[in-house]
Amino acid sequence: MVAHVKIPKERLRVLLAEKKTVQSIEAATHTKIEVNRDTEEVEILAQESGNAYDELRAADVIKAIGRGFVAKTAFRLLEEDAILAVIDITEFTGKKKNTIERIKGRIIGTHGKSKQRIADMTNTDIVVYGKTVSIIGRAENALLAQKAIETLCNGSMHNTVFRLIERGAGKL
Repeated sequence: MVAHVKIPKERLRVLLAEKKTVQSIEAATHTKIEVNRDTEEVEILAQESGNAYDELRAADVIKAIGRGFVAKTAFRLLEEDAILAVIDITEFTGKKKNTIERIKGRIIGTHGKSKQRIADMTNTDIVVYGKTVSIIGRAENALLAQKAIETLCNGSMHNTVFRLIERGAGKL
């Protein structure tokens, strides 16, 4: 099986800036990674000692780097129960640029406080990049953070979202 991941050109530079990043992904997942700079596409092939699950894990790490995470954080996806959740803000806002920026502002908050508080309360890493919000964490925590951010996108007040997280965290 071959996995293909398309990432933005500026994030492709981040992936390739340190040769160790690609080599580390290959070593940890038993894959071979080939980057096509022209099409901005990354091809992931399983080595004979690898399997399809390894390819998917490598693809998730590369997607995370493409969505704005630094490599060190993206490598958390190699842990057994870690997932990458990506929220497309345009699903809540439509295509209007002003609305997208307003919702991104609600998610990030003043000086990044809202985003950081959600990340701290759910023990996840959150990045707002372009028209997406990406979350890395243990499955339960990432899904709780995703629900919180989607609730914010739907217009709920910040305190309501923080209470939702507190109730959800109590169930974990």
